[in-house]
Amino acid sequence: MRPIHRRRRYKKTKRLSERANVVGFVGRMTREKGIVDFIRAIPLAAEEVPDLKFSIVGSGPLSDWVNEQCNRLRAEQGIDLTLTNWVETGLADYYNELKLLVLPTYVDALPTGILEATACGTPVLATSVGGIPDVIVDEETGFLLESTAPERIAQRITMILNYRELERVADNAEGLVRQKFTATAATERYERILKEVLRDVRRPTG
Repeated sequence: MRPIHRRRRYKKTKRLSERANVVGFVGRMTREKGIVDFIRAIPLAAEEVPDLKFSIVGSGPLSDWVNEQCNRLRAEQGIDLTLTNWVETGLADYYNELKLLVLPTYVDALPTGILEATACGTPVLATSVGGIPDVIVDEETGFLLESTAPERIAQRITMILNYRELERVADNAEGLVRQKFTATAATERYERILKEVLRDVRRPTG
């Protein structure tokens, strides 16, 4: 598992109750990362949540297509949607403005964005692939997608934004990340393992 580097200082600065209904996507713009499915889910979700806003951060082979689709959704349907290239600084601030991060990736070990977002108190909706289920337990430390169909993504977004215990889920996920995935937590785990190994080596045999 990749620890969150302390230098990045990902932490919660705004509680969910203080945030607007902003749903975000952070990642490389490729079909495998699910950006196409997310874009197609946007108008469906916007129909169900009138004050819903969307924010996308990333770049990649599909950047031109994503830009065209975002312009169309803004112009034709009046959807509140922002699109930004990679954010070198201030990504923690970005996560703290989101009510939900959506990562409908097809294949991934464990997206760093999940750890960064949850450390900032932001709930995550992601597919159950790779190491994602090690962090996200549905409705306990996040939300899982059983399908990347745009209709299903939109349904889950609507459900999550109306979920009464969303703050609890976010707090659970933040606590899990602080306990297991920070650089300090990783160092402490390695120290415990080394102590156990040394104890076994020094233990007399026979």
